[in-house]
Amino acid sequence: MSKKKLFVTIGLAFVFLFIAVLISPWKMKFSRFNNGCESYCEDIENTPRYGLECRLPSGGCYDECIGFKIGERCSEKSKCFDSCEAICFGLNTSPCAPSIFERKINFLSQ
Repeated sequence: MSKKKLFVTIGLAFVFLFIAVLISPWKMKFSRFNNGCESYCEDIENTPRYGLECRLPSGGCYDECIGFKIGERCSEKSKCFDSCEAICFGLNTSPCAPSIFERKINFLSQ
Protein backbone atom coordinates (compact mmCIF):
# COMPACT_ATOMS: atom_id res chain seq x y z
CA MET A 1 0.00 0.00 0.00
CA SER A 2 1.42 3.36 -0.96
CA LYS A 3 1.83 6.23 1.48
CA LYS A 4 -0.88 8.23 -0.27
CA LYS A 5 -3.48 5.47 0.17
CA LEU A 6 -2.45 5.04 3.81
CA PHE A 7 -2.91 8.77 4.54
CA VAL A 8 -6.28 8.80 2.74
CA THR A 9 -7.43 5.76 4.74
CA ILE A 10 -6.33 7.31 8.05
CA GLY A 11 -7.94 10.63 7.10
CA LEU A 12 -11.23 8.94 6.21
CA ALA A 13 -11.18 7.05 9.51
CA PHE A 14 -10.76 10.32 11.45
CA VAL A 15 -13.56 11.99 9.46
CA PHE A 16 -15.85 9.02 10.14
CA LEU A 17 -15.08 9.11 13.88
CA PHE A 18 -15.61 12.87 14.00
CA ILE A 19 -19.01 12.59 12.28
CA ALA A 20 -19.99 9.67 14.56
CA VAL A 21 -19.22 11.77 17.63
CA LEU A 22 -21.19 14.73 16.26
CA ILE A 23 -24.37 12.76 15.62
CA SER A 24 -24.24 10.43 18.62
CA PRO A 25 -26.76 11.20 21.36
CA TRP A 26 -26.01 12.57 24.81
CA LYS A 27 -28.09 13.47 27.83
CA MET A 28 -28.27 17.19 28.53
CA LYS A 29 -29.47 18.94 31.68
CA PHE A 30 -30.41 22.59 31.57
CA SER A 31 -32.41 25.32 33.28
CA ARG A 32 -35.19 27.05 31.38
CA PHE A 33 -36.62 30.46 32.23
CA ASN A 34 -40.41 30.59 32.58
CA ASN A 35 -41.72 33.24 30.20
CA GLY A 36 -44.44 34.17 32.69
CA CYS A 37 -41.75 35.58 34.99
CA GLU A 38 -40.65 38.45 32.74
CA SER A 39 -42.97 41.06 34.25
CA TYR A 40 -42.35 39.70 37.76
CA CYS A 41 -38.58 40.07 37.31
CA GLU A 42 -38.98 43.59 35.94
CA ASP A 43 -40.98 44.51 39.05
CA ILE A 44 -38.35 43.24 41.51
CA GLU A 45 -35.25 44.25 39.51
CA ASN A 46 -33.76 46.48 42.23
CA THR A 47 -34.39 44.15 45.17
CA PRO A 48 -32.22 41.36 46.65
CA ARG A 49 -34.81 38.77 45.53
CA TYR A 50 -34.01 39.55 41.88
CA GLY A 51 -30.68 37.74 42.04
CA LEU A 52 -32.19 34.71 43.77
CA GLU A 53 -35.24 34.31 41.57
CA CYS A 54 -34.50 35.86 38.17
CA ARG A 55 -30.88 35.05 37.30
CA LEU A 56 -29.67 31.81 35.83
CA PRO A 57 -28.64 29.32 38.50
CA SER A 58 -25.00 28.20 38.76
CA GLY A 59 -23.53 31.60 37.98
CA GLY A 60 -25.11 31.96 34.55
CA CYS A 61 -24.27 28.52 33.14
CA TYR A 62 -26.39 27.24 30.30
CA ASP A 63 -26.51 24.12 28.17
CA GLU A 64 -27.95 24.32 24.66
CA CYS A 65 -28.37 21.69 21.95
CA ILE A 66 -27.32 22.62 18.40
CA GLY A 67 -29.24 19.92 16.60
CA PHE A 68 -32.49 18.42 17.83
CA LYS A 69 -33.76 17.37 21.25
CA ILE A 70 -36.08 14.49 22.10
CA GLY A 71 -37.70 13.36 25.33
CA GLU A 72 -37.57 16.71 27.10
CA ARG A 73 -38.80 16.51 30.72
CA CYS A 74 -38.96 19.49 33.05
CA SER A 75 -39.76 20.04 36.70
CA GLU A 76 -40.05 23.29 38.63
CA LYS A 77 -36.70 24.30 40.14
CA SER A 78 -37.61 27.73 41.47
CA LYS A 79 -40.25 30.39 40.88
CA CYS A 80 -38.85 31.41 37.49
CA PHE A 81 -36.76 28.42 36.34
CA ASP A 82 -37.48 24.82 35.43
CA SER A 83 -34.87 22.05 35.65
CA CYS A 84 -34.97 20.06 32.40
CA GLU A 85 -33.42 16.95 30.85
CA ALA A 86 -33.42 15.84 27.21
CA ILE A 87 -31.53 13.65 24.74
CA CYS A 88 -29.62 15.78 22.19
CA PHE A 89 -28.50 14.61 18.75
CA GLY A 90 -25.87 17.11 17.60
CA LEU A 91 -23.47 19.59 19.18
CA ASN A 92 -23.88 21.59 22.32
CA THR A 93 -22.70 24.82 23.84
CA SER A 94 -22.02 25.12 27.54
CA PRO A 95 -19.35 27.20 29.23
CA CYS A 96 -19.52 25.30 32.53
CA ALA A 97 -19.92 21.62 31.62
CA PRO A 98 -17.41 18.93 30.62
CA SER A 99 -16.46 18.77 26.96
CA ILE A 100 -18.88 17.35 24.40
CA PHE A 101 -16.68 14.30 23.87
CA GLU A 102 -16.61 13.50 27.59
CA ARG A 103 -20.40 13.82 27.90
CA LYS A 104 -21.09 11.65 24.84
CA ILE A 105 -18.67 8.95 26.01
CA ASN A 106 -20.33 8.98 29.47
CA PHE A 107 -23.80 8.70 27.88
CA LEU A 108 -22.84 5.86 25.54
CA SER A 109 -21.04 3.92 28.28
CA GLN A 110 -24.11 3.82 30.59
